[in-house]
Amino acid sequence: MNKLFGNLGAAALVLSISACDFQGLGNQSSSALDLNQVISAGVSPTPPPVLPPVPTPGASASSFKIVIIGSSTAAGTGASSYANSWVSKMYTDLNYLAGVTLIQNNLALGGLNSSNLATTGMADRNITKALSLNPSLIIVALTGGNDLSSGVSETTYFSNLDDIKSAALARHVPIFFTGTSPKTAVTYDQRQELKTWNEGMLVREASCTTPLQDHYSPCFINVFMGLADPSTLMINSTYAYGDGTHLNDRGHAYYESVVLPVVKEYLCSLFHCIH
Repeated sequence: MNKLFGNLGAAALVLSISACDFQGLGNQSSSALDLNQVISAGVSPTPPPVLPPVPTPGASASSFKIVIIGSSTAAGTGASSYANSWVSKMYTDLNYLAGVTLIQNNLALGGLNSSNLATTGMADRNITKALSLNPSLIIVALTGGNDLSSGVSETTYFSNLDDIKSAALARHVPIFFTGTSPKTAVTYDQRQELKTWNEGMLVREASCTTPLQDHYSPCFINVFMGLADPSTLMINSTYAYGDGTHLNDRGHAYYESVVLPVVKEYLCSLFHCIH
């Protein structure tokens, strides 16, 4: 696999005032007009943009923005309060890291599927909207159940995920995917299909490159089997909210316990952290 991001010698990565916005910086053109020639021609030269400092591993930062796109579990459904949702718990835990203020933008909404999150999907909830917020990191958190119930095929599901990923990579924004989640209120064959989709994501999203790192990093977060009853592929009763679809507080806590180490490892590769 070719590296998705160039090394620092080929592309600088800049930290935006409100968030770490990773983007490639091209080399200055050697054919640019001489400044005196421009002035003598009566044209006011455009000053080069003033760029924030480039973050280096171990540096401190004023803020780091994570944007979440996804469906009801990421929106907090099933938790007794939003504070007990996996997204809120993740932000709370990450905010204890030294020198980093987490900015949270959670665009997740119940009922959304992969088509809604694609570039031509729901305008205020999709990947295009997420990128417009200048994120430091995007997490895509779809359970797969909404795609399944709306008749989305496996081929279309993965095509939509590829579209989402390509849009982020074109902007040099790291993007992590959580896998599908088990669901009780469907047939066994449909539960098996959700498991198959999760296994497909594991293969397709198992590794990627992230800015400021020249090695491969895991960008797939596998929550499926930890939440499932292994014999029935239903939601494990310990984690089930009771409606056949969503997670209770324990389920959200487990979900966060799997997501947090992956996000923390990436964040702490960039900034000083309290471990």
